[in-house]
Amino acid sequence: GKRLVQFIVEEIPRHQDYRSPKFDKQREKLSKIVEGCFGKLSHISDIMDAEEQEKLKTQRSFRSLQQTEMKITEMKNAKFTKPRRPNSMENLKDVDNHDDSGRRPPFPQRLSESNHNYQNQSRRIDPRLSTSNHHHGDRNVRSSSTRNSHNKTNAAKRERRPKPRVPFLDKLAASSSSDPLIQEPPTGNVTIVFTDVQGSTALWEANPNAMEDALRTHDDIMRKCCAEANGYEITTEGDAFQLAFHNPVDASAFCLQVQMDLYRAPWSDTILQNPHAQVDKVGKFRGLRVRMGMHHGPAASKLHEITGHTRYSGPTVMIAKGTEGLCHGGQILMTIDAYRQVSGRLRDLDDPQVLDLGEHLLYSDKSRGENTYNKGGDSGDVYKFVVQLVPKAFAYDYYKNRRSEGGYGSEPANGRMFDPPITKKQITSSFLDAPYKNGLATIAFVYTVGLKELHEDLADQTFTVLWKLLRSKLEIGDGYECQEDRGAWMLAFASRENAVKFGLSLIDAIQQNAAFHPNVNRRGLIKIGIHTGHFTSMGPHAITGRADYFGTVVNRAARVAGFAEPGQVVCGIMGASDNAPAMGTNVQAVFLGTQQLKGVSGEMAIFSCQWYR
Repeated sequence: GKRLVQFIVEEIPRHQDYRSPKFDKQREKLSKIVEGCFGKLSHISDIMDAEEQEKLKTQRSFRSLQQTEMKITEMKNAKFTKPRRPNSMENLKDVDNHDDSGRRPPFPQRLSESNHNYQNQSRRIDPRLSTSNHHHGDRNVRSSSTRNSHNKTNAAKRERRPKPRVPFLDKLAASSSSDPLIQEPPTGNVTIVFTDVQGSTALWEANPNAMEDALRTHDDIMRKCCAEANGYEITTEGDAFQLAFHNPVDASAFCLQVQMDLYRAPWSDTILQNPHAQVDKVGKFRGLRVRMGMHHGPAASKLHEITGHTRYSGPTVMIAKGTEGLCHGGQILMTIDAYRQVSGRLRDLDDPQVLDLGEHLLYSDKSRGENTYNKGGDSGDVYKFVVQLVPKAFAYDYYKNRRSEGGYGSEPANGRMFDPPITKKQITSSFLDAPYKNGLATIAFVYTVGLKELHEDLADQTFTVLWKLLRSKLEIGDGYECQEDRGAWMLAFASRENAVKFGLSLIDAIQQNAAFHPNVNRRGLIKIGIHTGHFTSMGPHAITGRADYFGTVVNRAARVAGFAEPGQVVCGIMGASDNAPAMGTNVQAVFLGTQQLKGVSGEMAIFSCQWYR
């Protein structure tokens, strides 16, 4: 501040315009401002100097007092202990932080230690995140005996701390916004979970006493996991539970932990000998097998007049019950509404396996037909996409067991696999329907053309109409949607004929559909490339749960689609032959020549497909 004022006082007056008479008033005003600033800065400087002097005096007094106390302590100890000459190595270890060899540790290590100590002084360390010894304070002041006792005390405290029982519930508790100590019934948007024991009637008939003990174990696990996940027990009916959670993440943590605890539970030999609860090491089953279904959405709640317990009603409850009805024993299913909030928190749930099971009819509500998604069925039919979760420890390794190289399917199956859902009606194909037999698949890419040039609203409208048409034709052509990204679809078919039939039908449907805006070029809106070949491996995508293929067949199909012209359905065949393979009935294949496509080792024969007219 002083330097700035000095610059203003010395340099500005030297400027020639500043000396002009017309700047007299400004010059006088500036002088007053400068003098005031300089006076204030001088006053502040004097105050700061005084405070600094007082601070130094206090520090010197404290250091002197500290040294005096240390001398008194040493004199007292000298009266009762025989003086000895300290070992030089001990001094080096205690004071200079040397290692056993007497050499000072390298600089990065010393730097990390100093930063570590500083962080421990400035914040509390979570014991779940670290188990190392934390030294606080000045190393040069504290003696070796004090430091050792401090370490022993910390070690004893760590031994008394209970270890977290579940890895992903522990992670979830650390990052959850809800308070795990407050188990209040949720309101508004609620996650409803229904559970049921598979084969419970047969288990009761086989041995009522053993089943009574087993059900007691089952109930203890359910209630303990529910409390840990901040859930609310609505009601029970025999071995079936109905629970409510504040969000789908807590509900998923509950379901995953229940499945793991049921597998490890101390079941009696009588129960484990029953076909509905026997040990299956290959399938990762042991003990009671519990079905679990969940849905997230708005639900009405009210207190029960007799029990005073909160009860829920509405479509959310019915959809959750319908989702549980799709399940097999040991299976966890949730609607896409619940999974949307879970997909970004899979790491907190210890990365469970995700599987897409398609779209299913969950229940019919005749009274709400006008507000319910109607998929070609009766008014009021509610359809939802359903997703399966499996704990990572029990997951079946599809990528390992569905390989074309080294013998397809040569690896033994290991992990939980379930039959298709017990559905009233399935609308779209699921991961279980994706082609994989003999390591062979037909991959098709659908690219949109010209969407980026359209206005944003018109582009969104065009994409929505196209997406509905594509899905409807996939159902007819027995195809599977692997993924979609910005108007580009990757699809899988069991045969080349099915893929070609789908492509030509989709182009015809686009040209005939009146829902497109007149400014949209329907004839050249998409182009399709198809290739059939062996994949290296296939399995569920880690986030979407949809079938994901690896191998040259994927890249080749994408290159063929890139070569196609708008409005074309093009097939690529490895080799230079102009002999067209079978493309299906009423389909004509026109040879376009051979091409060396980017990234493809070898030439490909390109055929354009069209209907016989």
